Amino acid sequence: MIQEICNFTKNNINSSHLIKYNELINLDLSNYLYNEEIQTRTSFRNFKKNTRTDKTKIKNILSDLNNIKNKILNISNCVDIGFLDNKKTLSETNESPIYIFIDGEFENIPLASKFSRENLFIQSEMHDADGVVFFLWNLDKFNNILSKPNFIYREMIMISALLGQLTSIIAIHNELIGTPFAGIIQSEWESLISSHKNKRPLFAYAFTSNKGGD
Repeated sequence: MIQEICNFTKNNINSSHLIKYNELINLDLSNYLYNEEIQTRTSFRNFKKNTRTDKTKIKNILSDLNNIKNKILNISNCVDIGFLDNKKTLSETNESPIYIFIDGEFENIPLASKFSRENLFIQSEMHDADGVVFFLWNLDKFNNILSKPNFIYREMIMISALLGQLTSIIAIHNELIGTPFAGIIQSEWESLISSHKNKRPLFAYAFTSNKGGD
């Protein structure tokens, strides 16, 4: 399926691409038991407030995802991996629960206004997940390939969905459960954070460590 989509896209669109289709075709997911895991994957969003995922496990998941992202994209820093730390696993003291995962470390993003359960998502229950992985597109990186903006936007959506799918598989492999969803509301992002305002959030994956708790 992936190879058929890649071949069709390469042969029918004469333009610069954000993604390296040859790398995508040859992407090795055997470490994550992809064929087995995808058959057992279910959507879960009945998140509990007293669960928490280990910081090391979160970092390992995002590191794996970041390595794949850098491998398949022509402009690796055109999209950042964001993380919403609902349970303050990364820091009990940081006012902002929003981070960007860069070079193996979590960069805390300062808030411009007070954070609440009503921020960021249409689905407020996503704030009960242990964490939310999301994808932030840096529009400043597209100056040289915006002659066909609609095409670029379609690739952004496709890549975000691909990264969300991969996040779910990596999460399952790490014994986590969760659900993909549309992600952060753009206007909420711009009003809540004090930097990175020229970035566009597309798609997300919310996860939790288990089904127990209250």
